[in-house]
Amino acid sequence: MPVNCSAGHCSFSGAGVVAHPVGVAVSDAAMVYIAAYPDGGTGYDGFIKLDTGTDTFVDYGVEATSTSDDVMYRNAISSDNARVFFNDDGETFSVDTGTDTVSYAEIAPGIGSGDDDLSLSSNQTSLEATSYLYDTDLNAASYLALNDYESMNITYVYGVKLSPDGSLLFQPSTAEIDVFDGRIGTLRTRIALPFALSQNYDALVSDGEDNVLVAITGATGNGIAMLDLTSLSEPAPLPYASEATRLQERQREFVRPK
Repeated sequence: MPVNCSAGHCSFSGAGVVAHPVGVAVSDAAMVYIAAYPDGGTGYDGFIKLDTGTDTFVDYGVEATSTSDDVMYRNAISSDNARVFFNDDGETFSVDTGTDTVSYAEIAPGIGSGDDDLSLSSNQTSLEATSYLYDTDLNAASYLALNDYESMNITYVYGVKLSPDGSLLFQPSTAEIDVFDGRIGTLRTRIALPFALSQNYDALVSDGEDNVLVAITGATGNGIAMLDLTSLSEPAPLPYASEATRLQERQREFVRPK
């Protein structure tokens, strides 16, 4: 997909460089937000918006890392279409769809120091990117943590998913699913599977309504399996969560325009 951004800076339109749109989110206003993998060179921007009404592009000026993992770029748009979330190999950022303003997470592994996985809970309160946990204002809450014993002989694959309220996180590996507390990042249980999960695509698919997941299986991703995880207990409420919520509401009221 060679792109010619006459109004922007889409430098991946250079000769011999092809931008592959590997992460796509579409707003209700027919704006297409693209995370693209530039093939044929390095140092090119890879995050753009296509306005399908005017056939024009906006380049967000964020360089794609151009590694082999970038074919797994993904993004997510909020249910109110206000923000789009991206993960550039460990650099997490969002785009305000009203102003096209880019905002970065202050705490993150950093570009080139992570993976491109990303998941947004369906209640729009929690975001996972490169094993870091955020709220949707990109305030860091925690990160996934394993002890030495838990991390032995585990190879994670793409396709992390959050439960509808973000309290549980499902991290697929080649032959198991690790279930984490989606708020503090601790491992709650490990579920062994009688089949291998795909390493070519998102290994897990969720409808965002419950904890029933579809698993993509097989070395080539040519199989599917249903995983009913509704019997898993939800973690207890955090003792400080209600007070933190009240403080956030007071802060919003204080800065809200009159």
